[in-house]
Amino acid sequence: MPNTRSSRQAGGLTSATTAASAEGGFFVPAPTLGASPRRRALVFAGLLGAITLLLASLLAQDHRDALDHAAQRGRGVAGLVESQVNAVLRRAEGELNDLAAAARPIYEARFDDREWKARLAAIVPTNRKFEEMGGYYFTDAAGVLRHASDSDVADIDVSDRDYFQRSRDEPGQSMHISGVIVARTTGRPTVMLARAVRDEAGRFLGTVGLTLDLDFVQGIFSRAELGRGASVHLRRADSGESVIRHPFAQKREEAGSDPVLLRLLNGENRGTVVAPDSADGIERVQVFHRVAGYPWVAVAGIPRAEALADWQQRAAGILLALLVLAGVGIVVLRRMKVAENLAAAQGRQAAKLARVVAQNPNPVVVTDLDGIITYVNPAFSALFGYAPAEAVGRKVSLLRSESTPPALHADLWATLLRGESWSGKFVNRCQDGSLCSCFAHISPLRLPDGSVSHYVGIEEDISEKERMGSELDAYRNHLEVLVEERTRQWHEARRTVDACNAEIVALYHDAPCGYHSLDPAGQVIRINDTELAWLGYARQEVEGRMAFADLVAPEQREILRENFARLQSTGEVRGVEYDLLRQDGSRLPVILNSRAVFDADGVFRHSLATVFDISESRERERQVMALNDALAAQAGELRAAKEVAEAASRSKSAFVANMSHEIRTPMSAIIGLTHLLQRDVESPKALEQLGKIQGAATHLLAIINDILDLSKIEAGKLTLERAGFSVHAVFASLYSIAGQRIEEKGLTFSREIDPRIPFNLQGDALRLNQILSNFISNAIKFTASGGIRLRADMVEDRGDRVRLRFAVNDTGIGIAPDDRVRLFEAFEQADSSTTRRYGGTGLGLAICQRLARLMEGELGVDSAPGEGSTFWFVATFERGSALAGQTPELRLVGDDAPGEVAAARLRREHAGARVLLAEDNEINQEVLVDLLGDLDFSIDVAPNGAEALRMAQSFAYDLILMDMYMPEMDGLEATRRIRELPSGGRVPIVALTANAFAEDRERCLAAGMDDHLAKPVEPEDLFVTLLGWLDGSRRSARREPSH
Repeated sequence: MPNTRSSRQAGGLTSATTAASAEGGFFVPAPTLGASPRRRALVFAGLLGAITLLLASLLAQDHRDALDHAAQRGRGVAGLVESQVNAVLRRAEGELNDLAAAARPIYEARFDDREWKARLAAIVPTNRKFEEMGGYYFTDAAGVLRHASDSDVADIDVSDRDYFQRSRDEPGQSMHISGVIVARTTGRPTVMLARAVRDEAGRFLGTVGLTLDLDFVQGIFSRAELGRGASVHLRRADSGESVIRHPFAQKREEAGSDPVLLRLLNGENRGTVVAPDSADGIERVQVFHRVAGYPWVAVAGIPRAEALADWQQRAAGILLALLVLAGVGIVVLRRMKVAENLAAAQGRQAAKLARVVAQNPNPVVVTDLDGIITYVNPAFSALFGYAPAEAVGRKVSLLRSESTPPALHADLWATLLRGESWSGKFVNRCQDGSLCSCFAHISPLRLPDGSVSHYVGIEEDISEKERMGSELDAYRNHLEVLVEERTRQWHEARRTVDACNAEIVALYHDAPCGYHSLDPAGQVIRINDTELAWLGYARQEVEGRMAFADLVAPEQREILRENFARLQSTGEVRGVEYDLLRQDGSRLPVILNSRAVFDADGVFRHSLATVFDISESRERERQVMALNDALAAQAGELRAAKEVAEAASRSKSAFVANMSHEIRTPMSAIIGLTHLLQRDVESPKALEQLGKIQGAATHLLAIINDILDLSKIEAGKLTLERAGFSVHAVFASLYSIAGQRIEEKGLTFSREIDPRIPFNLQGDALRLNQILSNFISNAIKFTASGGIRLRADMVEDRGDRVRLRFAVNDTGIGIAPDDRVRLFEAFEQADSSTTRRYGGTGLGLAICQRLARLMEGELGVDSAPGEGSTFWFVATFERGSALAGQTPELRLVGDDAPGEVAAARLRREHAGARVLLAEDNEINQEVLVDLLGDLDFSIDVAPNGAEALRMAQSFAYDLILMDMYMPEMDGLEATRRIRELPSGGRVPIVALTANAFAEDRERCLAAGMDDHLAKPVEPEDLFVTLLGWLDGSRRSARREPSH
């Protein structure tokens, strides 16, 4: 009964009993001396039997309802847990699939241990995508843990784990779920979710896995509204092993058979079992839902005692009442033997009966024949709010509400007036105005003479049952709506399929090519309208009547039989030409592609052939043959012209290469000697003059590099690098280079980067830097006041590739429209006065435009005289990874230049290192010996490759600097010979060459050299390279020597 009505019991048992006594016995009328004892006994026995049957029926129904209610609660909890756990596992499986796809190239690349672990760590998300996921794990094919995201522990052997063995031994790449294990990395209980990593051939490479955060799943259980004594249990569906239980309980050692596990093993995915819990032995109503697609089952348990607690209380009261009534019946029977004690015994029994009724948990009301209440028990007062004194003496209609139809009351009184019992449902109004649904059973009470003296009603509060029924009705109605919607969708899908089928048939027959199918005997079983029109036959003349061989020219039928046999064995024959015979005898040249259709047993069923009319192509072939004869004479002339052009191109490339070598060799001496003089000279004037020499040499070297770049671009030999970089790093590098010049001219500088641009990109950062440096250099040169703005914007996001627009805007002199067209031509500027005033070769923008095209982009300028200029270009880059986020070779100017830092470390850490310098130019020897001697190195000089080989045989060197071109034996041959020596495979060899083409560098590396320095050698580059090889930081990436 509702708690809000509990206070209504204020009337108490005493007042109810008093009221009953005042009525002079409300159930059993006072005996009369003239009444027959047997008749009274029969009346009492009949009444007791009726009450017993009624109460037994109500108790049985109440017992079933209590268990059903508990099962319904369990289904709700089990369904909720099952859906949430299923979502957790599906998210985990998707995460593992993504990790396996990202890890597969790393497994296949066979990196060394440190690189492998670093790359595996890089693909692990820095923040957990989902709260339920713990650490990420990677093992190799032998079961050795290579990386764990939540622990520094590695190289642990987990090959004995069940999840690893199943991932390794079972085909496919599905996710495997372990039992509850103690993680060897963290020492904590966990569940491992793992899947295999396999290459394209299906070979096992290792596993990726992640742990399930059991505390998170425990939190899901703890948030479920379980009720007192209830439990939620997540178990394995194949073994019954416990995964998580709330509240926690250790599984009993003496536990017997597990009915939930038996039901699961019999193929049931959902069900209800009333049995002792396998964990704590408490008998529960256990509802189990198997987690779809995974070997787990969610079990919600409601204690049977808790589910039946209220029912047992009611049953105990009713049983007590029945026992008392049975005792009364015995006493009544004894009255027939003890007539003189009948009156006293009957009075005592009436009093006892009154107490039993007063203690009944269901409301009981007694009225006279006019409906006036003569008795109510405490349960009546508790439910409806009327104290016995407030109810007795009033009509029972005080409970009537407008929700009960008048016809129901009419039927009630008509039944009672016939002397029969009535059962039905009322909606009664309580004293506080609230409504209460009750099921009532009302019976007449008869006197010994058979006349009716009173009516007794027993009511049951069914409000909660009705509420649950309404919820079930709403759920059923919802399901019906869903079924109706799914049915409607199915019909719509069927109509769509029918329309598609009709469209396919129309396309089949209206296609511009022919289609036909042949059975295993070669008979035509289907043919489209197009092919029939070509051949001039009616459908009924061909389908099922003609073999396709009858339609093929006689001289080609043997070829047809061979191709048809090959089709049945290989499954496909393509590009076969036949001449088909039209009905009028003319021939139709066709080309035929056939594909075989096999049944499930691999037996050939029929063919699918596509036929193309090649009449026009045959005619074109004839015309082409005629043209070939006409063009044959011109072919010789074209070949001769081509050979002349290729010879000119080779001459140009040779000239540029020779020019590069001849200019860079003296430039190396100029720049090197200038560096040495700047170090030793103290006169300010001399230092100023040396600085000018250094600047002039650098400028001349830049012009040479521009000419070489243009030559390589025009020869098609310039290739773009593909490495990781960020736009932020490139912009920072640009300002570090140009910032001082900008500040010296008093200009402002700003830079803006579109936030949509990915931080990590893949591409040629050096060429990007070259283009933007040219733009900024021009802006500084042609801007007297104002400022310069550098900007990068996202133009297009194509997923794995992005298209970016870079622009440099200035407030300089601007460019006239007529002059803009010449800007991007080699050796051109806006006008000749520009060259005289500002200098420059006019090569920079021409090279930039060609580089932009190599980057799948374009380059342009927006400008007007006196309004400044905006130089822009668009380029395409690939998205990069976190490992590729550093821009290579873009040096930022800081407190210490890299060359100075490298030189200091070389003096401190590698003083006394023995270095062999193989160089034939005496000036270059002097410069390099002086630079190396300043580092406290021990230096040997070889004037040619043969001498370098002899000295490498005699001494063990820490490093060799090898010129590429020398007399007697060049550097390439000397390197190959050194690599053949017993100790020659270990010494680092760095190439020195004045050739600037990429193929020259590749030739050096192919000969066995480890690195490459282009002449003129900048001291900073020399120091950084020497430090890298002497420190051993570059040895892990060195190439194997070429023998």
